[in-house]
Amino acid sequence: MLGNNTKSMLKISNKMRGMNHSLRNTSCLFNQQFKRQFLTSSINGQQCRNASTSDIASTSLKKKKDSKFYSFCQTQFPNKFKVGECNIVEELFSAESQKLCFSEISKRSVVTVEGEHSDSFIHSLVTSDVSKKLIVRDETKKNLPTHSSQPSLFLSPKGRVLFDAILSVEFESDGSLKNNRKIYIEHEASQTEHLYNYLKSHVLRKKVKIEKFSNNFQSTTTTTSEGPIVKVFALFGNKILKSRKPDLQYKWKDSVVCVKDPRIPTLGYRIYGFFSNQEQYEQFKHDVSAELSKKLLVDTESAEYYERIRLLSGIAENSVDIPSDSAFPMESGFEQIGGIHFGKGCYVGQELTNRTFHRGEIRKRIVIIKGDKLPEAGSDLQFTGSNTEELRSDKAGRMCSRDEQVGLATVKFEPLLEKDSTLELSFTNSQDGSTNTLKIVPPYWLAL
Repeated sequence: MLGNNTKSMLKISNKMRGMNHSLRNTSCLFNQQFKRQFLTSSINGQQCRNASTSDIASTSLKKKKDSKFYSFCQTQFPNKFKVGECNIVEELFSAESQKLCFSEISKRSVVTVEGEHSDSFIHSLVTSDVSKKLIVRDETKKNLPTHSSQPSLFLSPKGRVLFDAILSVEFESDGSLKNNRKIYIEHEASQTEHLYNYLKSHVLRKKVKIEKFSNNFQSTTTTTSEGPIVKVFALFGNKILKSRKPDLQYKWKDSVVCVKDPRIPTLGYRIYGFFSNQEQYEQFKHDVSAELSKKLLVDTESAEYYERIRLLSGIAENSVDIPSDSAFPMESGFEQIGGIHFGKGCYVGQELTNRTFHRGEIRKRIVIIKGDKLPEAGSDLQFTGSNTEELRSDKAGRMCSRDEQVGLATVKFEPLLEKDSTLELSFTNSQDGSTNTLKIVPPYWLAL
């Protein structure tokens, strides 16, 4: 007689044989199904090979996706694409677009800081993390970038913004910083002298050299007679937005400093040209036009194309958007585009900035404004509606930069977000005294 253990083992063995038999059946069924699918796919593949080239081309076009910026503009600003006769958003950012826009931004300039202590010196003065973010190259990337950039702010001891800036550096092949650890500080051109004096006042014993430059060949008030003239350019469009390459691949790029605009990808690249004379400047522009040829869309003298894209992107720039010694840093959303790092060490204005962030006391935000008529920059905006009596004040905010069709404003956003709110944003026309209603649109990257 078989023992209990032996019987149980036989039962398990029989079950295993039954499972193996079912698995073999399943395997046969799977193989049959795979053969049928393979034959079907082969037939479909043959049909695809017999399809016309035009059908394949049309299918590939359908797979192209519009960028977030383009979809946002189509939804929120369908009639704000044109600047003059040029449909700027469609030309540059539609899925099929291969064009690039080249803009000279006369309202911006560059100051440089170089030397042994350049990074620690700037790190102690700005809201962004220079020591751990800006000057450290990401070695994990397959194609190592030759530059690094970040948005940043210089603050007063009371935590108000003094200057908005884009900081950037260039790397050698071994990852060290180029040109004696030089840091480029892009800023508002009209603030060059103030920024230079501010930096000089904080040098103390730091081993750094600070240089300022004029951005005008007719003016030498901010540079020595031997110093170069600096020009700031922007190059942007769907081709750059979709590119996965870490750097521009054009021949002329080695004669200038090319860095990504770190605020949002839509704004493409910043280009800093240091020219000894007018001829070098004109030659550089000619080289850009010649290499990009038909794919290039040259901006107007006042950079109207760049301004429209910047306004539609909701990016604050210069003192008209960020009033000096008045605005708080997070009102412009800099903490959401990498311009404020809350884990870094001490810097001027840190205490109030960190306290505001951790307490959630951000009452105003930069938003995009649209309407039939727009107020002038600096104009006061009011709340209108049936429940304005519940507010302490009907003052809603301040108008910032604008063009003829769209603009930016700093607005108290909380009353507008309340449930059952009937509040609207408006301004009083100074010419005829009429009240004009405005609509606000938060930028697509901004979380209120």
